Amino acid sequence: MILQILNMSIDFTPQFNQYFHQQMELFHSSNPPVYYIHSQVVQDIHVKGDKKELNNGEILYVDDQFTSITKTEHGHLMYALKKFDHHYDIQINENSLLKAEIEYVLSSRVFAHIASMHRYLILHASAVSYQKQGILLAGASGIGKTTFAKRLMKHDKDAFFINDDKPLIAYQDNVFYVHGTPWAGTQGLSLNTSKTLNAILFLCQGKVSHIEPLTNKEKVLYVIEHTHRMFAEDLVDDYMRIVDRLINDVPIFKMTTTNSDEDILCLDVLIKKGFKMI
Repeated sequence: MILQILNMSIDFTPQFNQYFHQQMELFHSSNPPVYYIHSQVVQDIHVKGDKKELNNGEILYVDDQFTSITKTEHGHLMYALKKFDHHYDIQINENSLLKAEIEYVLSSRVFAHIASMHRYLILHASAVSYQKQGILLAGASGIGKTTFAKRLMKHDKDAFFINDDKPLIAYQDNVFYVHGTPWAGTQGLSLNTSKTLNAILFLCQGKVSHIEPLTNKEKVLYVIEHTHRMFAEDLVDDYMRIVDRLINDVPIFKMTTTNSDEDILCLDVLIKKGFKMI
């Protein structure tokens, strides 16, 4: 299937439907692809080249033509992600227990890499349009991003999900926008639409609903921590320039949530203040 996401045309047909639902059709295009993601389940995985241990237990292999990232478990390669020019090959060992999850994670990493070449960011967050504002609810897995977002849907009949897992952040005409992508988590909550990005809230849980400002240093650390990584060192400088502009142009806060309507009241007050801590 050819996917058109802003100006990126990607040929990708997933092998598993667990993480890819009807949202794939929303991005379907007849444009010729520029990038190719091929996913397959194989018996044996072979890689070559000089290797380097990565922090998360993965191994990076580099030879004259290919860059490969692999994961070893019990002496066997569970998966490999191979890159050659604009072609990306995901190989999943048939003995891997989480094939669909591996495909989703690796393909989303490829997409983040492609996006970075176009000067976009992928943030791990729930992106919503609420009270006509484009808001990112970011935070660690399981913190309650989707739950909070769904409560916002009930509170505002015009609210909707832009993307529930890996929204794309684009800077165009001196404005930051958030855009939906097909990588939308287990529930596939995403639309092929853009919205001006008005604020980012990094969530944590506590006993009292509260929103507080962050220092610029804290903003940088939070954004970097929750940005979906790319694996090209030559793109790091561009990435940091985008992060620097983001923290200066977009209001970013830390929000303590209680999984109650108090969270919504706090957010409503912030919106009424124009996302300014007065």
